[in-house]
Amino acid sequence: GIAMPSPRVLAPLDPVVDLLPLPGIAPNALERAYVAFFIECWAVFFFMVVLQMFCKRSMPSDKVEKHKWITEMIAFAISIVSGLLPAVFVPIVVLPGLIEAVEYGRNDIEKLATMPSPETILTATGMSVGYMTYDLIILIIFHPWLIRPKEKENRAKYGQMKKILYLQMIMHHVLSILFWPVAVGSNRMSYMVGFYELTEFTNFFLNARDYIKALGINFLPIALLVDVGFFLSFTIIRMIPFPAIVYALIMGDYSSFPIPYVILCIILIPIPFMLNFMWYKQIMDMLMYKLGCAGSKKSKKA
Repeated sequence: GIAMPSPRVLAPLDPVVDLLPLPGIAPNALERAYVAFFIECWAVFFFMVVLQMFCKRSMPSDKVEKHKWITEMIAFAISIVSGLLPAVFVPIVVLPGLIEAVEYGRNDIEKLATMPSPETILTATGMSVGYMTYDLIILIIFHPWLIRPKEKENRAKYGQMKKILYLQMIMHHVLSILFWPVAVGSNRMSYMVGFYELTEFTNFFLNARDYIKALGINFLPIALLVDVGFFLSFTIIRMIPFPAIVYALIMGDYSSFPIPYVILCIILIPIPFMLNFMWYKQIMDMLMYKLGCAGSKKSKKA
């Protein structure tokens, strides 16, 4: 295998992690990253909330406007955490482990399913699960503000989601928290977990759209650039690797997998890909609509 350097993204919090009661005699890379990233997520969230409280106007007295004010403040803090920590740092950390998995697969595609988990994938999994634990708590605590109300007059400018999307996120987080550590900890399908973690990079552009709305930027080229960046990143990271991953899944040797692991793989692995294809169609429809709108505005000016 290729010797990969240990990621030091979380090094500043090592002394804090050492003081925490972690299971086992010596905390492994996953456990250390989980605790450190969980703490970092909450620290950034509270910092952004406090910063907005100082920068924004005073809280409105009207009940509806007060609800919108709180919603937008919470949503902006959440999108800062989501758009920077898991969407930037996790892909950076996991990428060397995925490169190692590609090299491993070239040499022995059948054994890729049971490849020993690289430390970078262990660390990235701890970071991802730490973030999703934080985000799951956020979703549960702030659900009255985050779920979009049926009445249009009660909706905030941005930051609210349909109930079906809210439930999808809850399910995604719970399944990932439960099964990703099991996969990488047992050296089974760690490359798939690493791939899922790399795809988080596309959320950077998704959250950038929220930043634009929150900052009131109406400059069309910037919004269009973000949408194009989202489309390209989604295409390159989530869609193009699909045939190679299907090939690796078909060629893998699963004889050492316990029956429950096989059942879980059959049920869980297709779900992200089905969602990716559904989202990709929606992204293309959205992009074509916006390009059409941009074209029509230019033609009107001409």
